[in-house]
Amino acid sequence: SNFVTGRGILVPKAWIRPPYHFDNLPAATFTMFRVLNRNGWGAILDSVMLSTDSDGMRPTEPVWVYAIPVILFQLLADLVLVQAFVAMLVNSIDVTRRRAFMTRPQRTWEAT
Repeated sequence: SNFVTGRGILVPKAWIRPPYHFDNLPAATFTMFRVLNRNGWGAILDSVMLSTDSDGMRPTEPVWVYAIPVILFQLLADLVLVQAFVAMLVNSIDVTRRRAFMTRPQRTWEAT
């Protein structure tokens, strides 16, 4: 099946799968890991926005709606990571502060 370009040239439909895709679970997991650590996630976002429609045609302009799940995943992952960091920081401060107010016998008792 072919399509006509904007200049009236008849070309075959061809789709080269990008290196990071969502065609199967392992590839999708690896792709989302790349998004999570922000290693090339802009290229992944571009690829997602230029995904094929239901008729198999690739859009000529980026479709921003397709980027929403990737951006939401990034925001939620950042939220979880920030909360984990804050929790570790608060726990560290709590442990340090608790020991700061202990008497010497209390520190000795806690150490044993």
